[in-house]
Amino acid sequence: MYNSLVITPNTDYQSYRGNPEIRSIEIMPGSNVPPYAFSQCTSLDKITIHDNVIVKNCAFFNCTNIKTINIKNNVTLGVSSFQNSTAITTLRLGDNCITKSSAFSHSGLQELRAGKSCDFGHMSFFSCLNLLSVKLSSHTIIG
Repeated sequence: MYNSLVITPNTDYQSYRGNPEIRSIEIMPGSNVPPYAFSQCTSLDKITIHDNVIVKNCAFFNCTNIKTINIKNNVTLGVSSFQNSTAITTLRLGDNCITKSSAFSHSGLQELRAGKSCDFGHMSFFSCLNLLSVKLSSHTIIG
């Protein structure tokens, strides 16, 4: 049982996709999360991503129980990385973060807080029908 999982740059991701036992994930600095690594982990409800992390396409696709995501500085989120994560309520991004196309599309996102110099790709928040609160800092780019 994983319950809480700490990811480092040397993590082997083979057994995580669709794992119903993972409840929280902390991704340490310098990690590179591959495509679909945690997709369909339906019990996952909290994620913390530290500085200088790359999250590839669809890494958390269809994780339908995630409520809170805290992302530190200099993090890149790939295409559709959190797409269809319908329970997300809060997203906090640090400085210099990049989201690629459709990163949070069709999610349940309600609150977005972004640090300085963030870059949001095309349709990053497409069909986020519950998004009620957005706070963006200076030099934010919305594509």
